[in-house]
Amino acid sequence: MQIGIIAEGKGDCAVLQNILWSVLKDEDDVRFLRPEFDLDETDLQDRTYKTMTEDEFSSWTLVQKDCVNQTKLQSFLVDDNIFAEERKLIIQIDTAECELENYDVVRPNKDAHYCTNLRTAIINKINTWVNNLYAGQLYYAICIEEMEAWLLPLYESKDSSKHTDPKKKFDALINKKRRTDKNFNKKVQAISQKSEFEKMDFYAADFKKAKKLKDALKYNQSLRDFVDSLKPILT
Repeated sequence: MQIGIIAEGKGDCAVLQNILWSVLKDEDDVRFLRPEFDLDETDLQDRTYKTMTEDEFSSWTLVQKDCVNQTKLQSFLVDDNIFAEERKLIIQIDTAECELENYDVVRPNKDAHYCTNLRTAIINKINTWVNNLYAGQLYYAICIEEMEAWLLPLYESKDSSKHTDPKKKFDALINKKRRTDKNFNKKVQAISQKSEFEKMDFYAADFKKAKKLKDALKYNQSLRDFVDSLKPILT
């Protein structure tokens, strides 16, 4: 089986790859369709990258664009070769910008079902972007509010589902661990000049351990919903 990923950033791809390794093991071929290189929207702030092509970076708007024009989806999912491997596509998107123009998803009430209801609303939106095509081939990594919310349970055994600023909380936890764990601090220093993919791969490394992933599922609903959605791939 081949699994394609369209994501907001290369760091998101790294986290998803580690989760998939744990759930599906190493028998599956993971391909990153977007972004293609170690550049994402953050890099656009550097004038050096102003002339790079869209395929070299990503953002929620480019994830949406891929869904609407369907070129990447069709080239990966549609294959006339009857002997071709089965293919599935994961679309990753954060919810932080969901109320912006052209995203246009209204947040549900923040009750006990907030995360699942928001995830469902965004999946429905994505399906409108793809004209409700590719049924059974698409899987949805909907991060509420940002991918860092999925990483928080690896560093703190608390519910991370409804953090309004998970990136800020994640940075605080990493800094705290650096102050108390010299070995961890040395590793963080060693990756300081690495790519975003390599950094997030390091921070998400424990997802490769089935027990660590299972424990993390207890503390983030959207992560749990995503992993549960992968069960059909395992059958």
